[in-house]
Amino acid sequence: MPNIRRGMMGASGVSTGPVYVGAPPDGYRAWYRADTVTEAGGAVSQWDDKSGNDFHIGVMDTDYKPTLNTADSNLNDMPSINLGIDDGDNPYKFYNSSGSPDFQEILDNTTAAIFEEFTMIFVYHVTSQAGWNYSSWFGDNPGFMWFGLHNASQFSTGNDTFYSPGGQNESFGSILNAQGGTDGSITITVETSGETTTTYTTWNSYDRAHGRTAGVTIGGGGTSAPGFYVKGQLADVIIYNTSLDTTDTNTVKDYIANSYGITW
Repeated sequence: MPNIRRGMMGASGVSTGPVYVGAPPDGYRAWYRADTVTEAGGAVSQWDDKSGNDFHIGVMDTDYKPTLNTADSNLNDMPSINLGIDDGDNPYKFYNSSGSPDFQEILDNTTAAIFEEFTMIFVYHVTSQAGWNYSSWFGDNPGFMWFGLHNASQFSTGNDTFYSPGGQNESFGSILNAQGGTDGSITITVETSGETTTTYTTWNSYDRAHGRTAGVTIGGGGTSAPGFYVKGQLADVIIYNTSLDTTDTNTVKDYIANSYGITW
């Protein structure tokens, strides 16, 4: 029988969420941490949503399941999930065949043409060069609304590459904060541990508009881009449907530092 792991604590003893902004649905809308998965023998069949909103994500191919690190030495002995490929170039990814959840569901935004504000937090370790040209930690195929790595070193949203957080064989925490302006523009501020904060103001409107109903993939491209994948370990993904202010952002940083030993 599969094991459903809930609230397992690492060396730091941290098990609670970093910050909850207001009441539902204004708090974190989805939260994927590697201590809360459905697994058997270390093979993970589902990444369970800790937010209480039940945005669980299964695996793309049940024959090739991501594997669980119960204590990752690169991430302060906290749990992480191995993403990448096996010796036969078979990628390990999370994706529900139903196409649910999508970004509209997660961000509770079913009517707007584009999303005006949200925040995403990632904690990860980059192992080596990404597959092909693009690979997503979270999102869907390149060309749509996804957040991931380009050539293993740059954060991108779809076709827009806007930030390079560093090299390979390193651990990072990244906070992507998207906020809409009164003129309809979208500004993304990216803050990554040990790196210079970058602000991106010309996010491609096609990617924003067309990625709303794309089924979310963790670990690479969706069904139409199976050759796109990340190579590394992902420990934590937290998604808010609001733009965090400075106080809440600092609370998130403290959570990442206390949990994973990653500091700004």
